[in-house]
Amino acid sequence: MDKKAKEFLENELKENGTLGNALIDEISKDTKQLVAFAAAIEKVDFRIQGKIMHKASTIMLLALMGAFAGAHTWCQIATYGKAKMELLRQYFPNLKDVPSHDTLRRFFMIVDSTKLEMVYREWARNFQGEFMSHDESSEEEEQGTYKAHRHYSLDGKTIRNAIDPEKLSEESDGRISIEEARHAKLHMVSAYDTEAGISMAQERVNVKENELAAIPKLLNYLDLGKGDIVTIDAMGTHANLAELITSKGADYLFEVKDNQPKLKEHIEMCTEFFLKNKYQTAFYDKAEETLYDHSMTTKRECYVYKYEGMMRKIKEKWPGMNTFGVIITTRTKKDGTSVTEKHYYITSLPTDPKLIMKHKREHWKIENALHWHLDVIFNEDKGRKMMNSAQNYSVLTKMALAILKKDKSKMPMTDKRLLAGWNDNFMKSLIDQFISSF
Repeated sequence: MDKKAKEFLENELKENGTLGNALIDEISKDTKQLVAFAAAIEKVDFRIQGKIMHKASTIMLLALMGAFAGAHTWCQIATYGKAKMELLRQYFPNLKDVPSHDTLRRFFMIVDSTKLEMVYREWARNFQGEFMSHDESSEEEEQGTYKAHRHYSLDGKTIRNAIDPEKLSEESDGRISIEEARHAKLHMVSAYDTEAGISMAQERVNVKENELAAIPKLLNYLDLGKGDIVTIDAMGTHANLAELITSKGADYLFEVKDNQPKLKEHIEMCTEFFLKNKYQTAFYDKAEETLYDHSMTTKRECYVYKYEGMMRKIKEKWPGMNTFGVIITTRTKKDGTSVTEKHYYITSLPTDPKLIMKHKREHWKIENALHWHLDVIFNEDKGRKMMNSAQNYSVLTKMALAILKKDKSKMPMTDKRLLAGWNDNFMKSLIDQFISSF
């Protein structure tokens, strides 16, 4: 990035907060992306501009660098920034000092979570678009007939120890009692693109509500269309959600558990009857797979039922439903002991057991590739960030995680973060990738 262009950019942003289109056309592409990043981040900052030392873009980029490098606390992020002042100056040439840990903490506390979420969603769309453009077949694009088949997995996660009961009750103006606040949790529902490896959006579940209030908001936001698939755990198995998904032309695959007792009883009765009597040819199709790892063998059998007589009543109540079935998973340890689980489902997908088993397996990427990394790699549940600060920082770590996963280096995530802290060139490649999606 050209130093003079960056100095010009910094001066313009310092004086005016924005750049005119004519001026933007005069500077280089990477500087334009930095301008776009700064402009997007400034939208979430309602501090009085004449009374601040550090722009929102500086604070956000430093926090992101800390997340890349393995820093978990505000003090660690500020310390990393002091050690990497010269690297920060490659993006902000006029930077005199790095934000302190108190500045970082206060900023993430007061940032409007709704506005930051909007910035995140726009960034994630651009990131997803870049991923799809690199992975789609050029022949289909030339023909102009290609429609991306995206798989969105929806699931919730609680950020533990992130609620201050007294503050929550006080800020609610009497709507939430102190007793209710003591039982409240900071729970987020995410919509995860299993192919691109990124959460496209997240909704906070309000006190006195559950995930069912957040899921329709996410579905209405997602650009669902023909060929897209939405998978949700049993909490989201409701007819109104099936109708919402199919009305957009997309398909669904829902888990069926005890929260839909009559539906589960019917499916369970049908599957047990057909399995016992082995009417495969006439009434169901089957696919199976066996996976091996160092400690366990996992066998999955997917049964898809196609006998219309057994499905007629269910189809009347569930919009778009095409079939139901069961996935039987058996995990066997080296010592010979095994555990078998049965997962019942309904779906609007075709009666293809391989396809259904594939999407059911990939549904859990949201748990294994997103939630697990946030907890174990980014230390989310053990952090001391509270309320708004915890929610806002979680958005930032999801950005960092998506960028780190996109990097093709063949090393564990923990090693990538160590390398980012040690190697400025690697850190810069991650930052540039982040900025390029604005």
